[in-house]
Amino acid sequence: MATRKSAFDEAREAFDELRVEEKARFMVEAVFSTLTEGIDRLSDAISDGFEDIVEERDDDSEGEAAAPKKKSAASKKRSSTKRKSARKSTAKKRTRKSSGDKGDS
Repeated sequence: MATRKSAFDEAREAFDELRVEEKARFMVEAVFSTLTEGIDRLSDAISDGFEDIVEERDDDSEGEAAAPKKKSAASKKRSSTKRKSARKSTAKKRTRKSSGDKGDS
């Protein structure tokens, strides 16, 4: 841990010796580098998660293919009935008063 701290101290001292423009450039590069690394790690984690899900689904599918399940009567009924469409709103639309009308303005 001591070498890590000394490396940090050396970098900090070198940073302090930079001009303002160089410090700003360094900061921008460090931020983008850190963000890029974080995004790479996140994308790897997401990719691994999707692969796990697909593998589990494939494993489940193989088990179902070996022993197909029969649909229950309730399941058949649910799949054969039509879904009701969403009702339209019955609220009245507000109309804009013409400039000749008196009212709240």
